[in-house]
Amino acid sequence: MKLFIVVVAALLVVASMAAADGRAHTHGGSGLTTRPCGYLSAGKGWRVHATRNVRCISARKLVRTFFSAPRCLAAQRHPGTAFTVGGYRCIERALPDDVGLVHCTRPRRLVAARSNH
Repeated sequence: MKLFIVVVAALLVVASMAAADGRAHTHGGSGLTTRPCGYLSAGKGWRVHATRNVRCISARKLVRTFFSAPRCLAAQRHPGTAFTVGGYRCIERALPDDVGLVHCTRPRRLVAARSNH
């Protein structure tokens, strides 16, 4: 019986951690609130978020284009360099622990992607 309680408690902890990652995020500088838009398996893997006025499929496509289009390579190789993709101004930043962050913005719209590591 004790083992069952421990297993159930462990499952609840894991489930609550997973739910915490699925919450909406408010981005400091812009103040825009985003929702999770899934995972993109490009390179090291990216979790994509977007404001409600951007379809998730469009958000993932925008980030995929940023990483796959040869014309975007300069912005990827020089973090902090802005580049326009599909009318969005995209900037990639390097964070500690080899984490990457991409913000693509238009007026009142935001697509953000954060790498796994």
